[in-house]
Amino acid sequence: MPVINAQATVGQIGGMDSAPVVTKPPALSGKTFNPPNGTTGKTYFYLCAPLFNSGDVRPENYSIIGTLPGGLIFNTSNGIISGSPTVTGTFTGLDVTATNSFGSVSSADSADIVIN
Repeated sequence: MPVINAQATVGQIGGMDSAPVVTKPPALSGKTFNPPNGTTGKTYFYLCAPLFNSGDVRPENYSIIGTLPGGLIFNTSNGIISGSPTVTGTFTGLDVTATNSFGSVSSADSADIVIN
């Protein structure tokens, strides 16, 4: 299940307390995190960014939790998994998150990558 965190802060403006400011996390697009299977020695490419709507506040960076197959890398600035896999196997429990400039985070569902 996707996780969405929002933050609210109260500050002062001219010595008076201001109303809470709610920072919205990057919106989930409703698309499923479903990276394709790959083959060792073949170019692999998957763009995770479409999982998150640009909305009012675009994601500024992305992160992945879990272990990618050897030979694949995750680009934290654009959400791309790419490379050329060097090992076979099923790599389970990968989670992608997007963070906006306010530090609010959205997470996509877990997924697996199978390399043949």
